[in-house]
Amino acid sequence: TVITRESFKDQIWPLPVSDLLYVGRATTEKLRLYGIRTIGDLAQADRAMLIRRLGVNGEKLWVFANGLDQSRVMPCDYEIPIKSVGHGITCTDDLFSKDEVRHVLMELSQEVGLKLRKNKLAATRVRISVRDNTLSQREYQGKLTFPTQSYTEIAAAGFELFCKKHTWNNNIRSLTISAIDLIPSGTPIQLDLWSDFTKHNK
Repeated sequence: TVITRESFKDQIWPLPVSDLLYVGRATTEKLRLYGIRTIGDLAQADRAMLIRRLGVNGEKLWVFANGLDQSRVMPCDYEIPIKSVGHGITCTDDLFSKDEVRHVLMELSQEVGLKLRKNKLAATRVRISVRDNTLSQREYQGKLTFPTQSYTEIAAAGFELFCKKHTWNNNIRSLTISAIDLIPSGTPIQLDLWSDFTKHNK
């Protein structure tokens, strides 16, 4: 169906407001309380009122209903860029030592490295999430010396973060390690005088 600027209101405004992108069941019910049942009702509603009632989402919906969204139209085969790749586990037995943590991070990082290579990406930072047996959770992240797909480098960076930043008050119940701030593999990098890229590149 071709929707032109001239026919937009006739074709779209009579549709139920639930047909609009990002309007789920809860939002539909909330809008119904304000007498808004169609996309046309939403388009003609007071913009300031929608912002007061629904926050930023209210303004976004008003813009969509009026056909004013300026976002770039993506091809039908467009894929959202991957922002992070992670893998985690809830252990069957609590972890009691740093050596156990190191072993688990190494196992998890193998899956992370595999996903990075599959998607031709490299990590520039690493993040670990640590949850102890009281269900208290902490996250730590740090920058890698070089972008990498290597699971051993990712695991080593994650373990270094753990040793430097985590205070061991309780035994560990679950761990997650993620490669973040991803870039395409093969992206040129800026070297400095002190970094041993030759060793990294082996």
